Amino acid sequence: MKKTKDSFSNVLQFIQLASNENNCMKLLEQSRWHGKPVCAFCNSTEKIYKLKRKHYYRCGKCLKFFNARKGTIFEESQIPLSKWFYAIYIFSNHKKGISSHQLARDLSVTQKTAWFMLGRIREAMRTKTNMQKLYGVIEADETYVGGKPRKGDKKERKRGRGTEKTPVFGMIEREGKVCAMPVKKVNAKTLKGKIKENVEKGSIILTDEWKAYKGIDKNDEYEHYSVNHGQGEFDNNGINVNSMENFWSQMKRGIFGIYHHASKKHLSRYTDEFTFRYNTKGNSENERFNTTLEKVNGRLTYKQLIKKAA
Repeated sequence: MKKTKDSFSNVLQFIQLASNENNCMKLLEQSRWHGKPVCAFCNSTEKIYKLKRKHYYRCGKCLKFFNARKGTIFEESQIPLSKWFYAIYIFSNHKKGISSHQLARDLSVTQKTAWFMLGRIREAMRTKTNMQKLYGVIEADETYVGGKPRKGDKKERKRGRGTEKTPVFGMIEREGKVCAMPVKKVNAKTLKGKIKENVEKGSIILTDEWKAYKGIDKNDEYEHYSVNHGQGEFDNNGINVNSMENFWSQMKRGIFGIYHHASKKHLSRYTDEFTFRYNTKGNSENERFNTTLEKVNGRLTYKQLIKKAA
């Protein structure tokens, strides 16, 4: 990637770049509009008038006033963009994330404000419905987060199945992207449905011996091979789910080490957070920040964030 005057490679360079609101607004405008303002109300690009007030515009079609914050996670926030941008930079580039308590100290804001900021940034990182399907050699596996194990068979409790924990299902391309999401159940209907929804036909599916995966290769839509963990087998001539398990390990270290707890209600946001970081691991700090900034469209209010799950 060719470096520009807006490029940076470390936090000191970033702080200098995003040192004032004028610079930040220019970055946001460029990221959202690419040089051509778009009305935040009617999406018109014609007859957009720049006002004397810095970074404010008026739409000649709907006659409404707007700026680049409108319709984003920054809308109606009293927090300066310089602090928002610092939070995005740190949050997207720290491998395990950053806690709201630490961010509050770094930005001189309350912990509640920092928690809300992180919630909005996670909203920007959420997996989009139009994500390109995975293809090739795909590892599929499930894990369990939170809660306490139920009494019962030690083997099942060790695996996580049969516990009060929340199941999370994931699929990963060998040397490629990962797709993960919490699920209500780990039965055949759910897991096969997620595979069909997120994996191109003709791919090779690698799993463990869990019975829910049997029959994935029905109708020759996929090839399916499994490794038997229950018998101490973790690799069978390249048939394994090691990459998926490495992702689970990284996600759990972040959740338990940094956040200490992820409720069932917000677990999908945490899952998307770690998925985003994994899928951009080959990017520079500059590229990862810009990728996050490009995804800030869509407002999330505090009321929506704390709303009870349905």
